[in-house]
Amino acid sequence: MLLEAVRILSHRGVPVRLDLVGHYEGTRRGQEFVRRCAADESLRRSVRFLGSLSDAALVEQLRTSDGLLLTRRKAPTEELSFPTRLVEYLRVGRPV
Repeated sequence: MLLEAVRILSHRGVPVRLDLVGHYEGTRRGQEFVRRCAADESLRRSVRFLGSLSDAALVEQLRTSDGLLLTRRKAPTEELSFPTRLVEYLRVGRPV
């Protein structure tokens, strides 16, 4: 759904950028996500894959972002756990 929203906004000329941070390159599902975005011109222009960031780089990324989405796998251990960095993300003062 998020990719479709980015695609629609891009087609309408809205300057949208989705920066993805994390360990996606180490999973089959994450690699497929990268391939899907590379194959679609609108997504290729609008989606950036930043990989794993240092703490300092993550702070800078959050400081310049308009909002943050915390994604979770569909697994009870992740759906029921409290994100350990949520307090840091909220401290930036952006929508989470």
